[in-house]
Amino acid sequence: MSRFDQFLVNKSEIWNNVKKNIFKDCSKILHELRGSDELLYRATNSKIFVYDIKTSRLSDRKPLDTPVDIHNELNYWFKKKFGWNVRNGVFATFDIDNIHVYGTAYIFLPIGDYEYAWSKKISDLYSHGIITYNVAKKWYDEGFGGRFEFYVKGRKIIPTAISTIEDVTKAGKYKAIVVNGMPSLNLYKGDTVTVEVEDVPFDIWCKNRNIVSTKDIKNIVDTYTNKDLKKAGRNEISFNCDKYYLIDREYSDDILAEL
Repeated sequence: MSRFDQFLVNKSEIWNNVKKNIFKDCSKILHELRGSDELLYRATNSKIFVYDIKTSRLSDRKPLDTPVDIHNELNYWFKKKFGWNVRNGVFATFDIDNIHVYGTAYIFLPIGDYEYAWSKKISDLYSHGIITYNVAKKWYDEGFGGRFEFYVKGRKIIPTAISTIEDVTKAGKYKAIVVNGMPSLNLYKGDTVTVEVEDVPFDIWCKNRNIVSTKDIKNIVDTYTNKDLKKAGRNEISFNCDKYYLIDREYSDDILAEL
């Protein structure tokens, strides 16, 4: 027998010896997923041989990308709604196609009792662009991208069509030179025009840039539910569990057969 064949035999023996215990340990989640043709996945940079049991770090989880003050603000509202710090949870998803950006995808099964929360509107909270209110307001006050709208003869234009106008810092009327012809307005290269610069309201500016300030965090938390797990689709799901299995996806069919 080749080393590769022996390797496959060893994997098979290990799986056959542990799968009954796994199904028993994870009976609650398997029951909740019953009738589904999808499994939950979690990605890791660790290499796992057949399976591994992981211990959650719900009490001391440090955010990798989210600023600590926003992380804590989110947890404040999550705890008021669900009774636990959802941002400290173990994240998983049904979305096998996109999870690979975080590492190797393994089947995720929480052991024993668990809770979960997911948003009906937000697939990945990190990509939702949450920043502190003060930072958002500072960017807005400085005229950061899209703060203003530009009008010539009552028609909205893009500022690159005219010169000396792109770096304005407040609303008002400005004289500018046409650099790209606008025949529909009877304006041509070199013409002098009056440009009316108008403010985009702060809340609309935030929405246009997919920015959520901390003043809106409660509204984000209000989109989360702790029911209907199978409807989560591609959205991230945070689990509150003491321990969980990560299992090689090679055994997906065996697990699906239990559903």
